Amino acid sequence: MGLVSNLLSLAGLGAFAVLAFFIYRVGVGIANASKERMSAKGVTLKRTGADVRIRSVDQGKYFDQTQKAFVDAWTSSETKGYKSWLWGSEKTRQAAALEEKKRGYRMVDGKKIGVSGEAAANEGWG
Repeated sequence: MGLVSNLLSLAGLGAFAVLAFFIYRVGVGIANASKERMSAKGVTLKRTGADVRIRSVDQGKYFDQTQKAFVDAWTSSETKGYKSWLWGSEKTRQAAALEEKKRGYRMVDGKKIGVSGEAAANEGWG
């Protein structure tokens, strides 16, 4: 009975060793395929770290792309159709002055100040 038990243990250990060997081979194959694929994309893995190869970019193209990114960010941050009477066009200021003349007052520091046609013209409001 001892001999059969020893043979079965030895067969189980051999099967485990064969399975471990195949798992190791598959892992090494995946690692090599990954290294080849990454090196084709410009990344080289070493024991000391990774080396990344970059494509050369023309300085003019780089500046154009950077400027485009800033312009796009600026454009998307602006509120479309917003007209401020403080820094808008002269037409906007004149429209604000006419509106204040119709109301008869303007707001300064949260207080109503009367606006007559003559006072508005002297202060640059009309």
